[in-house]
Amino acid sequence: MSPTWLVGLDLGGESLRCAFLDVDSGALTVAARRFRGRPDPDVPAGARFDPEATWSLLAEAVREAGRRAGATPDGIRGIACSSMRHASVLVDASGAVLLATTNRDARGAGAMLGLGAEDGEAFLARTGRWPHPILPAGRLQWLAAERPDLLDATVAHLSASDWVASRLCGERATDPSQAGETLVFDLATRAWAPDLMGRLSLPEAIFPTVREPGSRLGSLRPEIAQELDLPPDLPVAVGGADTQCALLGAGATQPGRMVVVAGSTVPIQQIVDRPLVDARLWGGQSLHP
Repeated sequence: MSPTWLVGLDLGGESLRCAFLDVDSGALTVAARRFRGRPDPDVPAGARFDPEATWSLLAEAVREAGRRAGATPDGIRGIACSSMRHASVLVDASGAVLLATTNRDARGAGAMLGLGAEDGEAFLARTGRWPHPILPAGRLQWLAAERPDLLDATVAHLSASDWVASRLCGERATDPSQAGETLVFDLATRAWAPDLMGRLSLPEAIFPTVREPGSRLGSLRPEIAQELDLPPDLPVAVGGADTQCALLGAGATQPGRMVVVAGSTVPIQQIVDRPLVDARLWGGQSLHP
């Protein structure tokens, strides 16, 4: 019997990688590429990445990992993506990327520092996040003030993992772990908070549908399947933010457990009772980053 494979993609702050998991044996084959954003010369504290160059590197990693794993098309069952938190990819009606920033983009520092001084406690209570320079809400506020033409042309604000998933299958959605990093997602209702968007003068329409991690988002597009050496119509699942996915990978699915996730940043996360990611989809318990 041929092995059954699942494919995982990750776009991090310092590298991107693809992993082929042999579900039966637990064997993992990983291919990685160096990836870093670059400072935006036109924007103080801005940090961007080239979406096409990034996609090409990711495609290389997928092909290499699949070849090294010896995965056969008939055994590959699904693919999903995780990524750095706090990144932003803005796309227009045609799907073209208007702006792609890394999680180091702090162009929204002025707006977030002001919001923190004025109403930080209220936002913390609703969203679980203190207004911080790298949060997408501050970046979008900067665009509204400095590049309204760019924001007007935007039909969707995606996280990096959302963008990769959309490229794979053509569907746009996010998940609670990535939505929860924007500063306009209500933890109690597990839904977007239109009143907070209004408070920040952000357009509601650009925030995509929220879907649960692990649920089916769509099917791999034929041209992408050919590019990645993967079977066409492969199920594409909703992914999530890298730190929250790392919690699941570490087996931290019970309230009270704490995990240090060491990457380009070092988040320390404690699992509490109020859920943001429903880990029952993965055989665990609900958790909150």
